[in-house]
Amino acid sequence: MLAEFIDTYFLQPLRVESGYNIFNTIAYALLAVIVLYCLYLVLRRLKINIDFKFFLAVLPFSVLGASVRVFVDTKYISRTLWTISPGIWLASTALFFLIFLVSYLFERKTKFEYWKSCLIAGIFANVLAYAFVFSNIRLEHGWGALGILALFLIFIGGFWLLAKKFKLTWLSFQLSFLALAAHLWDATNTAVIVDFFGGWEKHPIPRFFIEKLGTGFAFIPLKLAVLLPAIYLVFGEFKDKKDLRNFLLIAIAVIGFSQGIRNFISLMLT
Repeated sequence: MLAEFIDTYFLQPLRVESGYNIFNTIAYALLAVIVLYCLYLVLRRLKINIDFKFFLAVLPFSVLGASVRVFVDTKYISRTLWTISPGIWLASTALFFLIFLVSYLFERKTKFEYWKSCLIAGIFANVLAYAFVFSNIRLEHGWGALGILALFLIFIGGFWLLAKKFKLTWLSFQLSFLALAAHLWDATNTAVIVDFFGGWEKHPIPRFFIEKLGTGFAFIPLKLAVLLPAIYLVFGEFKDKKDLRNFLLIAIAVIGFSQGIRNFISLMLT
């Protein structure tokens, strides 16, 4: 019974790329919480300031994980446990953590800031990854990519003006707005790709609303309905715990950005 349950809801989706279901979604979310909590404890132990610089240290590894996932989808590399979700995200997190520790020790010896070493190493890893697939990159959907960028800039510009006009400090705060921008990036990619390029949403809840409403653009208000209260609560409830507040906002941003960049890269490679 248990073996059948695991095979149906966890192993089979990995084998046949059938998307997420409610059970593996919850399990992977809990796994992510555990990993993030452990990372936060390490950062606190090492007395790392969790700010925009930390986000820059993480960013290229997020791009790398998303890119490898796309390379699997486009059959540029083999499909294994460690090149698809959730394995690829565990692998990219482990790689970041290793580079981070080396960079931290290097900073103590040389005063060269850890985030710069992480950023350089991450960019180098991405350059190596893309060197193998550069000849396969196409611009057939270039207009679609431009459309995504244009819509994203319109959305994000509108929210920035609203935040400033109504003095919404909780939203205009740098990391809060970063979290909003990251998920608007994801939602815009999903909306355009679903409606104009035959894509489909793999996560069960947004997929339900997209199918019921008949448009990928349903994902944008759905995202905002969850995201804006989350940002408001994190900013307000952890006002006196700046490191935890910043860590949570960066985690939200990385999750959104990773999903969005995966969709964007996939559009460019197919």
